[in-house]
Amino acid sequence: MTIRPATEDDLSILARLKPHVHNMHAEALPDRFFYQTEEDARQEFERLQDRDNMQTIIVEYEDKPVGYLLMSFLHRPASNQLRKLDVLYINQIAIHPDYRRKGCGHVLIKAAKDLARERNMDAMELSVWLFNQAGVTFFESEGFKPESQRMIMEM
Repeated sequence: MTIRPATEDDLSILARLKPHVHNMHAEALPDRFFYQTEEDARQEFERLQDRDNMQTIIVEYEDKPVGYLLMSFLHRPASNQLRKLDVLYINQIAIHPDYRRKGCGHVLIKAAKDLARERNMDAMELSVWLFNQAGVTFFESEGFKPESQRMIMEM
């Protein structure tokens, strides 16, 4: 397996991979998420690619791109309430269903962790929806721990 930075030439690859994960969210939470087409995903990646604080990496399995991780580098200054915190935030991670449980997610997280250390980040963070128990279990196995819980009340 290899990890490499995504380039503009990878937009169609990213657009093919994202709906596999996104549409799982739309199925589980139809009142929160729309289903996403490859074209929707492509437009999203086109908007995100020029942001200085974001980076996408791709995992290749047997020379085939099968997953990606989109991350942001966030810098929160100290305030009178909170300490300074520099965070690598994992916005999205997606692995093609045919390549799950083969270590692709693990190598993406490891690559993100290496980048966080290179940039002297204080922590890595992500959000995972509670319906996604496989995701919760995976992230816990990678060393992530719950820190807060977001709650909602329908009206």
